[in-house]
Order: sequence, then C-alpha cells, then structure tokens
Amino acid sequence: MLKPKNMCRVECIIEQSKKDAVIKMLHQKSLIQIIPVEDDELYNFNLSRDKIPETSSEISEKLLLIRSFKDILKPYSEYETNFLDEILGVQKNTMSRSPDDGLTSLLGRINVFSEKTGRLINEKYIEFDRLQHIGDNLNIQLNSLEPLKHESINPDDFNKSDFLCLKTGLIDSKVYPALIGLLDERLNSEYVMKISDVVHDKKIILILTLIRNDLELEKTLLSFGFDKITTSMPDKTYAQMYTESSKDLDSNKKPFEQAVNELKNLALNHLSELNAFEEELLIELERQKIVDDFGATQNISFFRFYTPESDYSAVKKLIEKESSSAVVFNVKTDLDNAPVLLDNPFWLKPFEVFTYLFSPPKYGRSEEHT
Repeated sequence: MLKPKNMCRVECIIEQSKKDAVIKMLHQKSLIQIIPVEDDELYNFNLSRDKIPETSSEISEKLLLIRSFKDILKPYSEYETNFLDEILGVQKNTMSRSPDDGLTSLLGRINVFSEKTGRLINEKYIEFDRLQHIGDNLNIQLNSLEPLKHESINPDDFNKSDFLCLKTGLIDSKVYPALIGLLDERLNSEYVMKISDVVHDKKIILILTLIRNDLELEKTLLSFGFDKITTSMPDKTYAQMYTESSKDLDSNKKPFEQAVNELKNLALNHLSELNAFEEELLIELERQKIVDDFGATQNISFFRFYTPESDYSAVKKLIEKESSSAVVFNVKTDLDNAPVLLDNPFWLKPFEVFTYLFSPPKYGRSEEHT
C-alpha cells in the first residue's frame, strides 16, 4: 500500500541575524525540503541572491584535509561488513557522530586531530612510500639483471675505457636477424656480441664496440625496440649486482611490513573518527550552501519550503522560537508539485525503499503494487 502525505508550501521571511540559527534547527529536525527561489523571482521581488557565509571556504579546506587522511588510511582498513554493505559499498563506522555543538567547536576538534594524529599519519605514510619506492626499484633492477645473474662481466671495465663502450639489454627474437644485418652495415662489423635466450621470445645481448660507434649503435638499437639494462653499482659484475640487489630487497621487507602494520593500526584507531569528521563537515557545508537558494536584502532573508501538513504547526513553532518570533509566514497548498512523502504504518517503513521501483501514487489516492 502506497499512501502519500498531504503537503503544504510555506514562504518564510526572517531577519538576517536569525537566519543561521533557523537553518541549523531545520536541518537538524529534517522536517522540510527547501524550494530554490528562481532568478526571475528575485528580480520581481527586488531581492538579491543570499550570500554563502565566508566560513564555507574554511569548511571546504578542512573537508579536503580530512579526505586526504582518509585516502591514506582506507587501503589499510579492515572493516567488518555484511553482504548488503559490500553490495552498496557501505563501510562499518563504529564511532557515532559527535554532538552538534557548533561549527567553531568542530573546526577546533579537527585542528587538534590534524596537529597530532594527522601529522603522525603523514609521517608514517611518507616512510611507507619511501620503503615502497626502494622495494619497487630493487624489483625492477632484479628483473633486469635476471638474465645476467650468472655473468661475471663488469660493465664499468668498458664504460671507463677511452676506446670501448658496452650496451646490455633485451631484444625481441623476431627482429634479431634484421638487427645483426643492420649493425654489420652501419658499424662495419666493428663489434663483439654475446647472446643468450630468455623467456617470452626475448634475447639478452651484450654488444661491445669502439667508442666512435657509440652514437650509431645507440640509434640502431633503439630503432629495434632495444630495452636497455641499466645498473648503479660501481665495480660490480652482473652476478654480484644480482646478489647484492637480492640482499637489499630482503633487508627492505621487514621495515616495509612494519610500515604497513603501522598504517593498519592508524586506520583501525582513527578511520571511523575521520568518517565522523567528514559527515559533520558535509552537514555544515550543506547548511552554509543552502542559503544560495534564498532571496535576501540587507536586513531580511526570504525562503520557501515544503513540509507535511501534519508537521506544519510544529515547524512554525520551532522557527518562531529560533527567530524570536521575527518571522512572516505565507502557507499554500501545492500538491501537484510537492515531493512525494509516503505515509505508511511504521511496520511498512522498512519496505518503502522497494516502492521507488514503481511510479509513486498521486495525492488523494492510495495504490497497491504486487
């Protein structure tokens, strides 16, 4: 059974000095839906668009800061979720939102968090990123040296020579014969090459040539997709480089795992707190930006909203209380354009989400769907 509530449209004028308190109260109670005041209406009523408070920029900055901390910790969170949570992408938040004690208090709590915990999050992430970068470079170096791990050749013996240069790298086996033919032509066969097969149809080649042929050799190899193997260990053979890189990678694993565990602990202890901060900031930002739908003069603010007829008296009393009765109301029945708010028994409320798979009923009637 789908049964919509009867709605009314309310136009409200309040003093500018009372506006913030009224907006906060209406937002907390969630009893209304704001209707934007259109530009042509502003012109006809000789109003301007109400100004968003300057503090909205500070709220946006804090929101970016909190989300930067969240982005660091989210990959290391270990939330317990159920089946529906995973489908909907919902994360379990074990920390309830703090009491709504004002924007100043919220920004103060975030500043304290940023100075202590936020700084720690950044420090731990920087250390993690450094260790990860070391591990990645060592893995790349090991992969490059894998085909040469048994070679006792020291490339520096040739790099330091005034007469010879050495190029080492991978080449596709399919283009290898054509490469040999072009090298013979361009270098006048003034080179020595050592070749060994590696996986995935690649060959490892070591080419030694006269120093005067260095540029021509480089251009020729690059034109054939040559994947150069670079090294950064002076006075080491390829076999020694591979052994040293393996040891360095093993030494890096323990501090890297420790850095990951520290980020996991920070996520466990603080991610829910960050979620709560984000929720509070979004609420405050929504409150601030909603005035963009208002009209205003220097002294008054004009806005309109929908609310259920059954809630109107309570809403009116709340607004009058927050504005010290400095308010003017104009109430209209506007069922054709009003949003649909269902009015079902409490035991049907959990199932209302499924009713949005169908067209909502019009006002003045109820509908059954099977």
